[in-house]
Amino acid sequence: MRELETLCEELLDTWCETLLSLQTQDGVFECPACGIPHGRCFDAMYPFLFMFRSTGDSKWREAAMSLFSWAERNVSQEDGSYRNDLSSAWTGTTVFSLIQMLDSLAEFGDLLAERDSTLVAARARRAAEYLFAFDDLKTRNINYPISNSLALYLSYRYFREEKYLAKSNEYIADWKNCLTLNHLIYGEGRPRETRTVKGTAPIDIGYNLEESLPSLIRLGLLSENRELLELGEKSLSAHLFFLLSDGGIDNSFGSRSFKWTYYGSRTSDGMAAAFLMLRKKNPAFAQAALQNLKLQKACTVDGLLSGGPMYGAAGQKSCVHHSFAHAKVLAYLLQEGLCGEASLDKTSPEKKLSEENPFPRYLLDGIRSFPELSTSIISHGGYTATITANDWIYLPEGHPSGGALSLLQHKDAGVLLISSMNDYIPKEKNNMQLPVDVKHHECLTPRIEMESGESVYTSVYDFSATMAQTSDRGISVGGTLTGRSGKQGIPYAFLYCLDNDGLTMTAYCDGGKLVLPVVTMPADIVSTTSGMVVIRRDRWLIRIALDAYDLPYRLERVFNLIPGFEAIRIDCELTHGKTAIQIKVEGL
Repeated sequence: MRELETLCEELLDTWCETLLSLQTQDGVFECPACGIPHGRCFDAMYPFLFMFRSTGDSKWREAAMSLFSWAERNVSQEDGSYRNDLSSAWTGTTVFSLIQMLDSLAEFGDLLAERDSTLVAARARRAAEYLFAFDDLKTRNINYPISNSLALYLSYRYFREEKYLAKSNEYIADWKNCLTLNHLIYGEGRPRETRTVKGTAPIDIGYNLEESLPSLIRLGLLSENRELLELGEKSLSAHLFFLLSDGGIDNSFGSRSFKWTYYGSRTSDGMAAAFLMLRKKNPAFAQAALQNLKLQKACTVDGLLSGGPMYGAAGQKSCVHHSFAHAKVLAYLLQEGLCGEASLDKTSPEKKLSEENPFPRYLLDGIRSFPELSTSIISHGGYTATITANDWIYLPEGHPSGGALSLLQHKDAGVLLISSMNDYIPKEKNNMQLPVDVKHHECLTPRIEMESGESVYTSVYDFSATMAQTSDRGISVGGTLTGRSGKQGIPYAFLYCLDNDGLTMTAYCDGGKLVLPVVTMPADIVSTTSGMVVIRRDRWLIRIALDAYDLPYRLERVFNLIPGFEAIRIDCELTHGKTAIQIKVEGL
């Protein structure tokens, strides 16, 4: 697929050239967004060495070794590990450092001076020894044990020591059953086997697609492990359901959605490798990878991959972490020749998905529920909506609950409504930007909200809310407004219905207001009349019919860094304890 290959080449060249321009004499990248060095910056060794092989320009080799030297001086530890950052004691990310060092040696070791290749190999060996003994990693978030299985297998292949293979297999035996009945990987939260009162598991679609599944599938291919490959294909197909027509990932309910970038997650590597390694199994896989990479191109601002689709519009700088992590994937795809055309495997039945609409959630006409997520998805006529009452709490301020409409998207007109963190609290302070000169940095999730004294009670904090299907495309929600402390107030309810006239949302509560942030793109034209807000977007009209409403900031946008969208805020009065909203997309 020449378009895919060209896109990878262009993005890789753009990101790497910009990263190189930001490299200091000390070897580290100067981050425009964070103002601090990121400890995993030497992950860019692999793409920089790929650039050296492609261009023959020695500046890339020198830059790669400068990154390695900086890491040795600043985050390398005596026990063989690497710290995640200068101020972080976490060493689990040694897994990813080892994988990229071994890949660099295997693919580009012949390009290095003998002294340098010997240094990198010796350091990789120390990292392998550390991970071999780091048994606590088995109980960490599932992306770590899965990725460590790959790191140890690569260590076995490079150093030819059987103990690494045995330990890799030990890890595999521990995590290979971590799939739900819907084939979703669980374990992005601890203890991973813990279930909530509702039966919800710790699942994060972003981490699964960008980290766990690429490692699992690559390990299966390298080791020719048929069981892992079958598991990987089933799980990848299941996760395909959460991809959107523009290449975005619906992680609005994810346990770690506080790192959601819409195209993926903040510090993981990217989903394209997982889909393209198995592109012969399903024609939708290559198209999914292509759409996601197109989205990454759209999210590239000033030569760097930003943390969301509207960072540039909101005046936010791009953190270098997204670029150096995702550049690894692009270099890997090009190095392994994974961008080429692929005829279907004869053993795999052809999927009836068109190139224009390769994503299965748009083929759904009705409701699909995921009990392990306490989340349901409704799709009809090009619309798709996500409603969540997920009560697995990784971070109380993180994903919304309470039967929130956490996503409303139209396959042609794009995102209409989207959720964000309930409150923006940097759970991982070195991996999450702070808003700069944002006038209204607010929650984007549609919600009922009521002030009582100095406290605010809201529907998104109600982790005990219940959901029920009322019709083929209808869902009802019942809950209690809840404060950030967990204190509960008065009851509320939602009723959602999706039909040919779009989505109708009815909110019920004896007090407060419905807050409805509606996504607006930079080029959108917004007009208002009594009972109607109309957004013109390209060749589409988005009509929002409302009862009594107010625009507290007029047409100024609110913004949230997670997942990086702007919106106009509409406050709707709950007249006589009720308000109804209809959102409809019409072509011009």
